[in-house]
Order: sequence, then C-alpha cells, then structure tokens
Amino acid sequence: MRAFFRIELIDQQAEPGRRPIPECGPVRDAGWLRRHASQFDLVLYQFGNSGFHDWMLELLRAVPGVVVLHDFFLGGLFDALARQPGGAGVKARALFHAHGYPPLLQLRDDPAAVNARYPCNLAVLGHARGVLVHSAESQRLARRWLGEQGGRGWWRLPLAREVPRPVSRRQARAALGLAQDAFVVCSFGLLAPTKLNHRLLEAWLASDLAGEPLAQLRFVGAPADDDYVQRLRDRASHAGRAERMTVTGWVDDATYALYLAAADVAVQLRACSRGESSAAVLDCMGHGLPTIVNAHGSMAELPAAAVLQMPDRFVNGELVAALEHLRADARVRRELGERARAFVAREHAPARCAQACHQALQAIHAAVPGADSLAMLPRRQLLVDVSATCQASRITGIERVARALLREWLADADAPVRIEPVYLKRSGGQWQYHYARAFGAALMNIEAVSADELVRFSPGDHLLALDICAGPLVEAQAQGLYERLRQSGVSCRVMIHDVLPAIRPDLFPASMRPHFLAWLDAVLGWDAAICVTHAARVQLRQWLREHRPERAGLPVHCSWHGADFSPAGTSQGEWREPWQGSGPTVLMVGTLEPRKGHLQALQACSLLWQAGVEFNLLLVGAEGWQGIEASERGPVLELLKALRGHVHWQRRLFWLEDVDDQQLATLYARADGLLAASWDEGFGLPLIEAARFGLPALARDIPVFREVTGGRARFFQAGTPGELARALRLWLADGMMPRPGTTYWPGWEQSAARLIEYCLAEPRQ
Repeated sequence: MRAFFRIELIDQQAEPGRRPIPECGPVRDAGWLRRHASQFDLVLYQFGNSGFHDWMLELLRAVPGVVVLHDFFLGGLFDALARQPGGAGVKARALFHAHGYPPLLQLRDDPAAVNARYPCNLAVLGHARGVLVHSAESQRLARRWLGEQGGRGWWRLPLAREVPRPVSRRQARAALGLAQDAFVVCSFGLLAPTKLNHRLLEAWLASDLAGEPLAQLRFVGAPADDDYVQRLRDRASHAGRAERMTVTGWVDDATYALYLAAADVAVQLRACSRGESSAAVLDCMGHGLPTIVNAHGSMAELPAAAVLQMPDRFVNGELVAALEHLRADARVRRELGERARAFVAREHAPARCAQACHQALQAIHAAVPGADSLAMLPRRQLLVDVSATCQASRITGIERVARALLREWLADADAPVRIEPVYLKRSGGQWQYHYARAFGAALMNIEAVSADELVRFSPGDHLLALDICAGPLVEAQAQGLYERLRQSGVSCRVMIHDVLPAIRPDLFPASMRPHFLAWLDAVLGWDAAICVTHAARVQLRQWLREHRPERAGLPVHCSWHGADFSPAGTSQGEWREPWQGSGPTVLMVGTLEPRKGHLQALQACSLLWQAGVEFNLLLVGAEGWQGIEASERGPVLELLKALRGHVHWQRRLFWLEDVDDQQLATLYARADGLLAASWDEGFGLPLIEAARFGLPALARDIPVFREVTGGRARFFQAGTPGELARALRLWLADGMMPRPGTTYWPGWEQSAARLIEYCLAEPRQ
C-alpha cells in the first residue's frame, strides 16, 4: 500500500520507536494520532475479536475512520474491555446498544453463550466512516443483524496472503522428526469444539488410515480448552492410536511453516462461524496443500476446484471418504494443491489486495460525509407506547396485557425489529417520547444499563400505542407530534381494547366519555387499528360507519391476547386462599365497577344463600373509578357498601383487592368455577386464563364471551338478579359443567408474533 499512500503506523502496545516495516517510520501511539489527526486523509483501523484491539475503540470514537472488520462478532473485544479498571458494565452496555434486551437476559442466565449468539459490534460500526470485510459471509451477517440496509456500501477486500517460496518436504520432515514415508494429515489453528477437531479424529479413526502404521494425524495449534484436548487424547488412546495422534500446542512461525511444507493433506473444519475468514485455510492452499473443508461461513465461498469441499453439515462418512480418496490418489492431491496455490497467488496476492483497498478507500474518502451512515444504525424499531402501564400503581387488565406482550417481545432474540418500550413526557411544554429503559429492565428483572433518553426516530420505524394514556396522547396529537412522525416515515398504529365508552356510556362515568372520544379521534387518524377480538372489531367498524364515516376505511385488524397465564415473580411471604365456608368457590376476576356486573351477581348470590345453597363467592380486583369526581362514584360506592355490609361478608363473601400474579394463579388453580357477569367486554381475559387451569365458567351470553371461550362455557341471559340466580343454581347443581377442555387459544408468544406482523405490515384492510 506504500505505492498509494504515505503511511503512519499506530499501535498503543508497541515498543516506542520500533520500525516493524522497512521504509516506514516508527510506530506511533494513540496519543500521537489524536494530536496529529488533522494531518491525515484517512485512518484505517484493523479490528478483530480480541483484547489486542481494546485500545482502538476509544480512539475510533475520537478519530473516526475506516474499519477493516476481520471478525463480525466482537464479544471477545468487549470482554477484554470489561476486565480493565472501570470496565464493569461496558459489555452489557455494548450488547444493549447493539441488540436491545435479549442479550441482557442471556448475560444474566448464561453469560458463556452470549459471545456465540450476539455480534456486539455496533459500538465499532457506529463510528466507522466505511467498512471493509473479507467475505460475502460478513455482508450476509450484516443484513441479518442490521436489517436490509446492513452491509450497504461495505467493500469486500480479499485477505492478503503471500505464496511462500517452496520448502523441501524432505527438509521440513527432517526438521520436525517425521518419517519421510509417513502419510501426514494436519489440522492447523486453535483447538476447540467449533473447529470440529473431534469430528476429524473420529473420521480418521474410522478410516483406513487408522490401520496404516505410517499414517499420522497432527493438530498444529494451541488448545482453547485443556479438557477438550484431553478428551481427544483419551479417545485416541482408547482406540490404540495415541502414538499416531499428536497435539503440538502453540508453535512459532517457523515451525508452522515447516508443518505446512511437511503435510500431505490439511483438514480445516468449522462450525458456528462468526464472519471471520480463515487465514489458516489460505495458508494451507498457498503452500499447495490439498485441503479438505466443510462449506461453512466464508469457506463456502472457496472455489470447488481449489479445495475438497464437503457440505456444511457433513456426516462422518463423508469425511472418511474424503480422507481415503486423497490418500489413495497422489495425482489428485498434486493437482488439487496446484490449483489451490494458483488461486491464492491470483486472488490473495498482497499487491492485488492493496489495489482493491486503494480503490475502496478512494471511494469512501470521496463520499459525502454521513452518506453511508444507514449501514451503521441498529435495525428499525418497534416503539411500544406504554405511557400508562409504566406509570401505573396498580396492574389491571390492559396493563397486564401490555406487560405480557412486552415480556415476550423483549425476550425475543429473533424479532424482525428492535423492540423498545417508550412513554410520553412533557418537556418545555412539548410532549415527546422517551425510551422506558428503567421500566423495561424492571419488567425483565435485569439491571438497567441505559438511561430513559429521548427516542431517536428513523424512517421505517413503527409506533404502537399499546395501552390508553388519553390526556398526554391527545395533547401530543394536537401539537402535531404524530403528523411529524408519519411525515418522516414512521408508521403509527393503535391497539383498540374496546370502544365501550363510546357505545355503552351508561356503564362508565359521565366524565370519561369525552376523554375517551378525544383519544379515539386522535388515533383514528393513524395508519391502522388493531382490535383484540373480532367482536371488538365489529363494534369499532359499526361505530365508524355511524359516527366517523370519513374514517370508515381505516384498516382494522384483529390480534387476540395470549391464553397462557405465566405468573411473573413470586409472592411475598405466606399466603393462603381466604375462603372458609363449605361448598364450591366461585371466582369473579376484574376491576370492581358497574360494567363487570358485580352488583347483579352479589344480589343473585344473596338469593341463593337465603335459599340454603352452599358456595363461596370471591371477588378479585381493584376498586374501580378511582381518580374521578366523588359525585360520579356513586355506583362503585354502592357496590362497596353492599359488599362490606353483607351478612355473609368474610364468611361466604370475600374480596381481594390487591393480588399479585402468583396469588392469582393459586386462586385459579384452587377455585371451582369462574363467573363472568360483565355486561360487555373488549376481551374477557379471565375466561381464557381460567380455562388454562381447567376452571369451568358461567358467562353472560355476549358475543365476545362466545368468541374467547369457543363456546366451552355455560352461558346465561339475565336482566334481573333472579334470572342470574336461577342460572347459577342450575350450573352449581350440574357440577359446574361443561368443563373447558383443552383451550384452542394461542399463547402470549403466538399473540406477540401475530401482533408484530400487523405492526410491520403495509396498512390495508
């Protein structure tokens, strides 16, 4: 490259004044580059996955440059940074910056597996003016991890290897103490399960070579794990071939070259490639060694004429056949080695690589600053508005749904977008979105590693209003926030849990309806709505036709909630179910408010208790209509008075106002039946949760309850307490039949996946 550039070498770890390359100046340190950065047109960083490069990350932030990405996965680099003084948390922050919440869960539960799963390279790519890689595999990984824009504008640069001068095999073998007539199979590089050294040993032992006294298998390299190498030795010893299977350990460059000259065949296998290009394979080929590889990672890009290439996921028999084929035919070995040597001389010659690098650097230098920045950004985002949920002091139905969906999304390492909970916050009189990082970390039971900073929106992002935060959202809409987002390429969708305040105002406080209608009008101007049941979708479409005909064409989808009730966390201290009376126990789960039908249910139960029917009624749910004017709370206060003043209060009638998920699961498991008496609902989550516990249900005959139970419940129609009492008596007398059976309803994992599809789809009916 000296033919194209004046070059200064920077190496923080080098001995000051050292001149490792003839005709180049002395090696400089990072401080020197910081002081003289303005003198240079380009800075070229060589980044690999090890601590040798740890000092370069801080320098790259201060002096951005072009990155040669030798390894796509850089977790080992951040391990080295974490071991430095003050490095605590640096890897967690890098993982979160690059990949969001999933790797933090794995870092908590299985830290040893994180580096193999997540590239953790965005802290490097985010400061790169351009990127050079050695293989198409790295570009494929960029698209996989950074989205379709990933790898755009990256340049592929062959890994430079010089074809060495031929070394006499006789001399090499004499120097290594190998018999001149031995047949030597070598594998070069670090010994580790990902190099499949054990597969090579098994194939060698199963082949004809194992029976040849002069056949030798040499693993030339250092072990990554001493136990792994010991297992190799034990296997060879058990087969009676220990003296002909050798692990050399680390060797210097001269000894490495001798083995390359002395071997008859090289075998270089890989699994779990992380985007690296194998210098060892090219060294084997450059020395004219016939080389067996599997088509894994960048090795799949090698020409079939220059290597003996097996499938990526080969079986041992294929490797046995390859070894025996090359052992039997010296002409095939010679011709394969000649083609390999010619390929390296042609495609990987340093002069050719320097010319390609010069071309790439010229193009990067000429590009408009920031033109390639899209290639460095994280994948597009699904921003989940949980403004109400993350600030709720009590968890009710909608908040439980939001939390369940978020738990699935934030743990999904294979989600097609980066998922972030966000919330509205007023700053300087303007409503803006902030990342809900503290809430997300608490929800997933991990340590927060990033602050609740302002959301960075990009074209192609998606916003989903998952709960109802009416006041702030309406004000933000009036300030033009969502219009600006949509004009900048951000799609906005809303989850409609129900439209009952609009169509059944009699079931809600009078002051609630105008706030709900204002919220509904605000979100109806967005790209699409997603209802939680077909029944809710029918109600919304009908209301649109009658009251907002200009929005009747709004795309409205349906995405059901999950049925699997997975309690999060554990209950505090001892806890027992509260009922004391004899007979079955009937649960009612839901906020205590008129819509849920508690008062009619209580009156019906009173009639049955007066008639001597023995059963217990347990209400589970928070007091409703809190935070509204006292003058409007009459129906709730009437219900509470009827409960606490009831003759069977705390004998057959119980109310648990605040239970956690574990306690609710216990109640579902130990109760005998569920009563769903709501006058109307958007979903009816307790019905399907109860069904997962085998709990039979008596439900009011409304469309949404028919839908969510699939008809697997006893249904009633009751305009009076007496009619409900008769239905309840018959149900109890019939053994609370029917049983729910195996529910057909999807789990939260399926629900979350379906909802993402609607969030990312093109808006249409």
